[in-house]
Amino acid sequence: MSHPIYLKPAINYIDKWLEQQKMIDPHVPGYSVAISYKGKIVFEKGYGVANIEKGEAMCPDHVFRVASHTKTFTAVALLQLEEKGVLSLNDPISDYLPFLKNNKDKRIHDITIHNALSHAAGIMRDGDGDSFWSLYCDFPSKKDVIDFFERAPLTINVNERLKYSNMGFALLGMVIEAVTGKQYSQVMIENILTPTGLNDISPAYSDETKNLITGYTLSPEGQLLPVSSHIDTKGVKAATSFCASASSLSKFYSMLCFGNENVISDTSKRKAFKQEWHIPEDPLKNGYGLGFFIMNDYQGRNLIGHGGGMPGNITMSLFDPKDGLSVCVFTNSHRGDPRALQKGIWQSIKFFKDHYKKHSDLFVYEGHYYNIWRDIYFTAIDDKLYGTSLSAKEPFTMPVELTYQDQARFKVTRDHGMGSYGEDVTFNKDETGYYEVVCAALYRMLKKEPYLEHLKMVGVKK
Repeated sequence: MSHPIYLKPAINYIDKWLEQQKMIDPHVPGYSVAISYKGKIVFEKGYGVANIEKGEAMCPDHVFRVASHTKTFTAVALLQLEEKGVLSLNDPISDYLPFLKNNKDKRIHDITIHNALSHAAGIMRDGDGDSFWSLYCDFPSKKDVIDFFERAPLTINVNERLKYSNMGFALLGMVIEAVTGKQYSQVMIENILTPTGLNDISPAYSDETKNLITGYTLSPEGQLLPVSSHIDTKGVKAATSFCASASSLSKFYSMLCFGNENVISDTSKRKAFKQEWHIPEDPLKNGYGLGFFIMNDYQGRNLIGHGGGMPGNITMSLFDPKDGLSVCVFTNSHRGDPRALQKGIWQSIKFFKDHYKKHSDLFVYEGHYYNIWRDIYFTAIDDKLYGTSLSAKEPFTMPVELTYQDQARFKVTRDHGMGSYGEDVTFNKDETGYYEVVCAALYRMLKKEPYLEHLKMVGVKK
């Protein structure tokens, strides 16, 4: 399998950017990031630590509680069952779960599988008990879920708007069990995980779960404190139970590209990836399909995916079903921001896709340069150098463009109005290679080692 020509240099840049992002991010112990293309992992790496107390480095095979990513597996399982003619997504859930008809709110009797999959059933998000998400109590049992649905009315009308509901997906897990006669986890293993060879993904946490990261929360005093990820999600497994590494999950999502029908058919994918509802108050009009978030015109792509939040774990996955590229970003802190990291990664991919045409002869000028004001990483693409800050959340929003002139001299051919447009930039060389870049508006910038020496010389003096 050949990769797009732009993908390898894009990944090389993304790796350096992620290293810098982790270095300047004090509230997240570690990141785990993986990129897959058409079912094959093309990049996997951990940054920071999986456990602060043990000093355990984050590795690609570390396992996270990926929480609501579970909903995508529940959706795939139901679509598989529909393809086999076992059920229809338009069936009322009460056909399979008669206890719903005990509820005095007759609107609940007619809720369909499709309604719950698209979060349009009007069901309360997490039930009406205490906050299990904040670990004040256990997650509700299957009996608790049944009791809730026998007495609790809908919050809003069916098909009124998007109203996210974990309890609705708890019902969908029960439907899967009712029509198959098997436990939810067993169906996930037999119908999805084993056929795809993804045996390192688990449909639920157990005491045998290996390589589980330690999650953290930030105390009022600013300390990162460990919080348990050893949680049984019990009756809401179909909403939030899965455990996975970033690598294994990115591989799974890249298998959902169009043209690969090993998991579900392209017809089912079009159904799942069709936007059913906009997210209210979202200015970008992103939305939800059937078990999948829809990200419209996201860095030039229409992406599909999901996020997940379990105590100490904040995770997000996005994939392009047209070309099979998927990105998973996992963090082990409540202060983790995988959404921002995803945006920076996809922005970088877009830039390289738009600009990279062939191997550049200017690679000797590539590198990370510093001064007390900023950092710039120069990337060689074709006959130009592009300067970006690896410290920026969105590094390619306004890159500085340098066009080669002669010897080690470039001209700034693109920059914002406050920068150095039209000026010359000169790279200076010694026995170690190019170590310095000089331009009036860029200031004098040095590679890491000479810059550290410079800082010693200009340090605070008494």
